[in-house]
This record gives sequence, C-alpha cells and structure tokens, in this order.
Amino acid sequence: MGTETNKYRSILENAIPYIFFTRPFPQMNGLRKAAVEFVNPSLLGATGLLQRLPTFPAECGFEAFVREIFADEEAVGSYLAALEEKGRVENVEIRLRGSDGGAFWTQMNSRIISAENGFFVQGMFVNLERVKGLEEALVEEKKKLETILSGVGDAVCIYDRKCKIIFQSSQHRKLFGESVGDMCMYAPAHDGAQKENRDPQRWIEKKTDEAGNDWVYEITSFPVRDEKGAVFAGINIVRDMTTQIELELRTRELTRMRGELEGRYSFESMIGSSPQMKKVFEAVEAVSNLETTVLIQGETGTGKELVARAIHQRSARRDKPFIAVNCGALPETLLESELFGHVKGAFTGAASEKMGLFVAAERGTIFLDEIAEMNMTTQVKLLRVLQEGKVRRVGSTKEEEVNARVLVASNRDLASLVTKEMFREDLFYRLHVFPIFLPPLRVRGDDIFLLAGHFLKFFSQKNRKKVRLFSKDAQKILVEHAWPGNVRELANVVERAVILAKTETITSEELLLPSFIKREEQAAKTSGAAGHSPTLLKDNLDEISLKRIQEALVRNKGNKVITARELGVSRTTLWRKLKQKELGEDAGKK
Repeated sequence: MGTETNKYRSILENAIPYIFFTRPFPQMNGLRKAAVEFVNPSLLGATGLLQRLPTFPAECGFEAFVREIFADEEAVGSYLAALEEKGRVENVEIRLRGSDGGAFWTQMNSRIISAENGFFVQGMFVNLERVKGLEEALVEEKKKLETILSGVGDAVCIYDRKCKIIFQSSQHRKLFGESVGDMCMYAPAHDGAQKENRDPQRWIEKKTDEAGNDWVYEITSFPVRDEKGAVFAGINIVRDMTTQIELELRTRELTRMRGELEGRYSFESMIGSSPQMKKVFEAVEAVSNLETTVLIQGETGTGKELVARAIHQRSARRDKPFIAVNCGALPETLLESELFGHVKGAFTGAASEKMGLFVAAERGTIFLDEIAEMNMTTQVKLLRVLQEGKVRRVGSTKEEEVNARVLVASNRDLASLVTKEMFREDLFYRLHVFPIFLPPLRVRGDDIFLLAGHFLKFFSQKNRKKVRLFSKDAQKILVEHAWPGNVRELANVVERAVILAKTETITSEELLLPSFIKREEQAAKTSGAAGHSPTLLKDNLDEISLKRIQEALVRNKGNKVITARELGVSRTTLWRKLKQKELGEDAGKK
C-alpha cells in the first residue's frame, strides 16, 4: 500500500492540473486580499514560487499570489477583473512563470465558490506543454480528487494505458453513468496517429440517450507521458454543449426572423411600411440601374441622402465613389472650385492645382444636396456638365470629360423658384427627369413607431444601455407631435431620451420635445397635411412670416445659426430672406 500511495502522490504532485484555493473571505470585494489556503506541490514546483517567496503563503494575499505566478502583467488584471465581474474564468490560456526563469503556457479554469462562511476562489491550470504522471488513483484519495475536479464545472475522466477509465468526476458520472472500469470510447492519446502529437485534441461528439434526446459534447483530451515521453494515460475534459448549441440555434432563428421582419419594412437603410414610402421604394428600384438624373424632393430631415445612397448602392456604380456635397454649406465663391476644381493661381489662395469633386466621382455618383442654394453662375456650369459630360476647372481653358451620375436634392419647390427667376428654367427641366418625393414624417402613420423602435435599439446599443420600450404617454406624444424636423428630429429626440432614461422604459418627460416646436405643431400639421405631392411642395421659407422670423431672432438673441435650425432652413437661405425683406443685422436686437 505504501508503494501505491507514493505512486499516487507522485501523480498528484506532477501530473494532475495545478490547483490552488484561497481561505474564505466574507465579501466579494475582499477577493484581492484573501489569504491563499492551498497550492498543490505541482504548482509550487513548476512556478518556483518558494524560491522567490520562501515564507509563502504567510503574508501573501491572493492578488500578490497571482502576480507572482503569472508571466504577463496584463493577464493579471484581466483575470482579477473577470473574477470580480463574472465570478468565473473558463478555458483561458495563461502563461505562468517557470522555475527555470522562463514561462510556459497553461489552460486555466477558476471560479468563486459560495460557502457557509463566505466565499473562496478555486483554480486549476493544465500544463499545455508538458502533461505527465497520471495512471491510477487510490481509493482513500479518490474523494479528495473528486472534490477538486468537481469544482471545475466540466466532466473529467482519466483512462489508463489500456483505455480503461480509472477515474471520473461527479459531472462525468451524471452525463455517462458509472464508467470506472469501462473502456473509454474517446481515447486519442492511445491512437497510433496521435501518439506523437503533444497538443490537446478537441472534437465534438453527439449522443442519443434512452429517452431519444440528442446531446452534444465538446471533448478535450490530454495525453499523459512518462519521463521518457511515452504515453501511459490520458485525461478527457467533457463539456455539455447541448444547451449552448440550442441557444445559438434559437438566436440564429430569431435573427433570421428579425431580418425577415425588418426586410418587410425596410429598403436598403430606409425604414417604412406606409403607402407613401412604398412608392418611394418602388421609384428607387425603377431608376437605380439607369443613368438618369434624379431629383429628390422633401422637407429637411426626411432622408434625401439615404435615398441617394440607396440608388447608388443598387446601381452598377456601387463599387465606385459616392460623393455627397451640401451646396448650402459652402460659400458661393468656393462651391464652383469644389465641384469643378481649379488650377494653380486661379484666384487668391489657389497655391496648387485642385481636382474637382466631379472628377473625383469618376464612374461613381455625385449627390448635390440643397441644389436650390446654388448661384446662377454655377448653375450654368452644372447644366453644361449634365449636357456635355465635361468640366472646366476654375482658371483653366481646357475641358475634361467626366463620367459621374448626378443625383440632386432640395427641400424647396424648384418650380416655384423658377417662376421667381431664382433658379434656371433650363437646369430645372434637365434635373426634373425623374423626381422622387419624400413625404414628411407627420403623414407616414405607423412609420413613426417603426423608426422610433429602430433608433431606440441603435442608440441603446451605442450607449450600452438596456432601454427597450416607450411608455404609453411617450407613444402618444410620438404620434401627436408634428415632427417639423422629420426623421432627423426623431432620431435626435430618441437618442437624447435613451441617454436620460433611468429605466428600460422611456417616459414622456424624457422625450424633452422643445417647447417652440410644440407651439407650431398644429400649424405644421395643417399646412403640411397636403404636402404629399411633388406639385404641392412649397418653399419652406416663403411660408415663414416676417413676424415669425423676427420672433425667432429675438428668442435666439440674434443668433442666425440657431434661428435657421429652428425654422428648418439653411443659414444662407435665412440670410437671403433677411436681405430680401430688409430686416437688417439688428433685427434680433429689438
């Protein structure tokens, strides 16, 4: 019996995965300072811990112990943080410091276990570079081994050189029944093709029990070698993957169903199921693969650039550049240079030659937003590009051929501007080949809920918050609000509400709709209800009374940027209106 005991102790010290556990500590926040209760001799010897800390474990807390045996400082922080956050670390490869001054790779499993007198940490390392010394376990030590391995969470069995199982953990017994003495069905350590392979082997096995239930297992097998390198035993670690696989299959199915559901109400990156949006989707589908110029009309914030991008993505030019230009955001003196380019010395500050955006969009698509803000001179040059397919850089006498599809957009009624001689008639007819009108959000019915739900999910994930619902009061406000800023306004309101939300449900108070918008709701509903036809699209600014402009300027202390945003027009458009109506620079100082 003495010989067998010594043999088993040799196995325990040299072959069984390195094991440690701490003394109980009363609270979870005491983990790092917990005293180390036990470290098996195998781990002490492999890491040379006693050489560096002769008095170990006296006056050595758990964090200090981890820092002494881990080879990588970054892994120390990751391991301790994972324990504190999740209570366990599973199948993580960790480098330990070796007794020879080097380092070696191990696979680690560790967890926090709750006991009557508090909590304690238990851990196990499997040497991935050199696993040896397992053969038999004695009866008097079996319970101790069982307790240690059962804490790992996975099923473990050990088989000898004859492939007979000589040990199995309680988890293994639950999965496969009493198997000690039986032949191990999965013993790659004794497979002739694997005898020279020192790496752990992993594979998936399926099993059907007597009740007809299917089970799936992941098995990791470690060969155990003697001092001469010969395999004389093996360790199998079996993980039940059935529940995980079922969960993954359900997740995939839900993802598929969600995709189908979203597919019914979305087109490219646009979302909607209303009759008005279905007409938009049909128009995009019809014109995408053509070379026709498209005029996209709609109020500010309705998603005109999304339509332009959808046309580009569904066209043969999808792999080439898509360049968007906001004509209202650039000064008139720079817009021409941006679009067509310039030569060196063409004007003050032109220190080098510049390629225009039409050239940059070669074989792709150029999208001109707020086309109504383009001055007459630039309109003439744009007309030539559309008719001849050629551009002339500012300051140059040479023309360059360009091949870019042109898409334009406006939140103003171009036909009305033509009658007022504020937009060229010939350019208007050249652009008005295929108009697409985007309806305002207020007439799109239940699309508001589809869009709000989409933004809620997006901004919840972006801000790492679990906000899932709108309260009934919030839903009522979403429906009744006029949304003068349309989809863009809705997105901003939902993002702000997600940030402010204290629970998983957004309340009406958290929507924080601006008071000045609420004052204009009814007027907007009334004036915009008929705005579902391109022929009825009005110039937004012409609908704004002088009194309203003056009130907005006073309310915003003369700040034209904020005033323009409040009125739903561009800054240059507001400036032009002020100039036309001779309100002057002091209008906001009354």
